[in-house]
Amino acid sequence: MKVNELIESGLLELYALDQCSPQEAKLVEEHLDNPQVDAEYQAIQESLLAVADAQAIKPSAQLKSKIFDELSKKSASMEEPKVINLNTPSKNKYKSWLRAAAVALILSVGANGLFLMNLNQAKSEIAQLRTSNLVLASEINISRTNFEGVKSVNNLFTEGVIHSVHLKSTNKTEQGAIVFWDEKSGQTLLNAKDLPAIAEDKSYQLWCLIDGKPVDMGVIPTNAVGQQELALLKKTEVQPDAFAITIEPFGGQATPSLDQLMVLGNLQS
Repeated sequence: MKVNELIESGLLELYALDQCSPQEAKLVEEHLDNPQVDAEYQAIQESLLAVADAQAIKPSAQLKSKIFDELSKKSASMEEPKVINLNTPSKNKYKSWLRAAAVALILSVGANGLFLMNLNQAKSEIAQLRTSNLVLASEINISRTNFEGVKSVNNLFTEGVIHSVHLKSTNKTEQGAIVFWDEKSGQTLLNAKDLPAIAEDKSYQLWCLIDGKPVDMGVIPTNAVGQQELALLKKTEVQPDAFAITIEPFGGQATPSLDQLMVLGNLQS
């Protein structure tokens, strides 16, 4: 994975929150010696600390007073401390510090609980953001693919030598299709607007006839059947004599089922 892809993937944020899988963590750690990745990771850590500081809540005066009262009661019930020489090293000189630390720890419990709730929420939001980024990237790729497809079709009709072949029903029904074949590039397009929907376990398959032999031109996409949009199918460098469409098992097959021949049309030279 490239540095920019790693930074944009959201893995650094998940790593900072200890939410990576072992494989993801290993991938991040392999890149941490990169200055750009390290700088981004440091920035993420600082941002998380800033969020923690912003969300921190100080305990109320009432809670402080209650805690100190409890500590005073505990101290009153304890035995009187022995008088010792101040110059004599002893662990007792740390009692005040330890008591203050205990108070600070107790006071921070409520705030820490709230912070953990906010941290869990942040983890969830980062995971959702990561999912959204993946969905957006997928949508961008689909849009880019669609754009390239439209561009190819436009170029074909602008620069090619197009033959249009109207395929008509073999049993005198109204179903039909139109094939556009470019003799310069050999590319084939299909308008399947007038083909009816078929069972989910079946597929329409386009064939061309060259010297009387059927040649597979590809399965017609299900989402193109009954629609105005053109489907991009296979190329044939040799000029065909005719085109035909059959119904085949889902995904198509190598040879046509002639008893399932639906529409047929000759190419006019």
